Amino acid sequence: RVGAIERPHTMAAVNVMVADTEAEARHLWGSTLQRFHSIVTGRRGALQPPAEGEVTTAWSPAERAAVEQMTSCSFVGTPTQVREGLHEFVRHTGVDEVIVASSAHATAARRRSLELLAQAWAA
Repeated sequence: RVGAIERPHTMAAVNVMVADTEAEARHLWGSTLQRFHSIVTGRRGALQPPAEGEVTTAWSPAERAAVEQMTSCSFVGTPTQVREGLHEFVRHTGVDEVIVASSAHATAARRRSLELLAQAWAA
C-alpha cells in the first residue's frame, strides 16, 4: 500500500554450541570463550582447542565480565536446550531472522554443532 509504514526486517546474531550432551557442548564452548578472551586482552590468534577444566579461572574479574557481556546472546547445550533457548530469544526479541555462529575448534565438531541445530530447529 502506498503510504503504509512497514515494520523493518530485524535480525540478530547469536553464538551457539550444540552437542549430543550438555557436558560436551560446554567443553567445546571453551574455544569460543578463549576467542572472546583473546579479543578482550588484545592477544588475538588462531582459535584454540578447548582447555581442560574451567578456562576462566585465570582471568581477571574485568576480563571475565567483558567476555560474559560479549557472549550474553549465546546458547550452549543439547539440541533441545538450544532450540528452546533460541525460540525464547526470538519470542522475547521479536526478530525475524537469527544468524548463528558456532566456533568449535575442530571442524568436525563445528559441523556437528550446526547439523544438530538444523535438525532441532526443523523439528
